Amino acid sequence: MREINHRIKNQYVIVLAVIRQTATRSRSIEDFEKRLRESIMALSHSHDLLSQVDWAGVRLADLVAHQLKPFEALLPVQIQGPEIVLDANAVLNLGMAFLELIMNAMRFGVTDVGGISVTWGLMGEEGGDICREPLHRAGHRHEIRQI
Repeated sequence: MREINHRIKNQYVIVLAVIRQTATRSRSIEDFEKRLRESIMALSHSHDLLSQVDWAGVRLADLVAHQLKPFEALLPVQIQGPEIVLDANAVLNLGMAFLELIMNAMRFGVTDVGGISVTWGLMGEEGGDICREPLHRAGHRHEIRQI
């Protein structure tokens, strides 16, 4: 029961941070409402994934696919990268970050390049790519260098 209470309190902190961050970037109450709804839905999607595995960890590919699901009907989606399993905190935080990146791509021209492509790789200790796949092919580019 303590673990559940701890998770719920953490969620309140996240929701309050989302509200605060959304309020500072919104241009109108309508914009605020839309962005807040999108953020809470992203959080909900992350929770769905975590509850399916009893909060034991979620594959990065599954998290990305789950966040992109609402956009698949609009645009082609490509997901590629090595197997990485994320803990619960990473799933919740990255889920929100992916939503922000996806929404920015939708707002600023992803339709011009024909789809959404999410690709990730691993960096070696020396800073060199372990995966030799390119991080980006065309269109908007967003990189998360360290998690």
